Amino acid sequence: MLGLSAIAWLAFGPVNSQVVAGNHSFALLVLESLLSYVWICGLQSLFFGLIPIRYMDGEAVYKWSKIAWTTMFVIITFIFVQFVMHPSAAGYGGNVHTNLLPMISIFIVSGLAALTFWVVSHYRWRKMVHEGVEHIGEGIKEGF
Repeated sequence: MLGLSAIAWLAFGPVNSQVVAGNHSFALLVLESLLSYVWICGLQSLFFGLIPIRYMDGEAVYKWSKIAWTTMFVIITFIFVQFVMHPSAAGYGGNVHTNLLPMISIFIVSGLAALTFWVVSHYRWRKMVHEGVEHIGEGIKEGF
């Protein structure tokens, strides 16, 4: 994903220059949107994938080397903020009118919702294991 995202970012510049210069052909506009989409999705995948939680790549990197994880996460976070959240990011597929307060609020609410879901499911699973439920279907039937 990183390689494809980097290629999309490198290709975005010349394509965007053509669009800004006045070449508004449908194919060029679609290509510009596609390259922007691939670039932003790649950044988001790297940013959220490096969070060190179970079953994500970030956990494996964090266990392997905390220094390597910290270095990679700081770099990806910087790039993510500069290209996606920064108000001048429009030239790279970001949003021109970025207001950080709603963005941060959505991020916090989404994070709290995800954390709540994890806590509930984690402790529900532990309760099922403690109660001796051997199959998840049994726990559902019994109301766990």
